[in-house]
Amino acid sequence: MNPDQNSVTVLHADSLERLREIPVGRDPRSLAFDTRGRVWVVCHDDDRLDALDGDDGRLMARIPTGYGSAPFAVVVSPADDSVWISCMGSGEVRR
Repeated sequence: MNPDQNSVTVLHADSLERLREIPVGRDPRSLAFDTRGRVWVVCHDDDRLDALDGDDGRLMARIPTGYGSAPFAVVVSPADDSVWISCMGSGEVRR
């Protein structure tokens, strides 16, 4: 997570070499992987959730979370791939 750069960085698991940097929405705070290889990124200052392709980093979807919701964290249920986010601005947990 690079909140100051509005990006996420892909590192090699063993060497920690930086493989690529992927632009996302403003102020990314948390990310989670689902079982289909997608990467979910909460973008706090853009009030949205970005879905990235885990293989190439391509943006697959931008999901608005509502003005002022200020999403902060994301988790994915391993049972059914449902995505859950916590929103600081609204004080909610959303599916």
